[in-house]
Amino acid sequence: MRAELRAAVGRALDGTVGELRALGGGSINQAWAAILSDGRRVFVKTNDDAPADMFAVEARGLAWLAEGAGGLRIPAVLAVDETFLVLELLEPGRPVGDFEERLGRGLAELHRSGASLPLGLDH
Repeated sequence: MRAELRAAVGRALDGTVGELRALGGGSINQAWAAILSDGRRVFVKTNDDAPADMFAVEARGLAWLAEGAGGLRIPAVLAVDETFLVLELLEPGRPVGDFEERLGRGLAELHRSGASLPLGLDH
């Protein structure tokens, strides 16, 4: 599985996956951190039993969220396939300064944006 995933992600990103490590926290999907030979660090989500359009729908949802993000950081979709979704890897950090206020304002802006749901996100 890992060798196949490495190869598929490498092809999708026009690179070579040097390191692939499992991340904790996923209960339905599997989560991976990948480091490409050019230094890019990405998040990879897989699910062997995923419906064919699951990751494409999730990618559209992330794009929709990014439209009205109001300063919130939404990970960029880098590649999508029937078997995986590759996102920008957001490294964990500690909240600084007025984090809570900025988060609240960003969430309020997201709700105010009024963006229409893209086709396929109505379920």
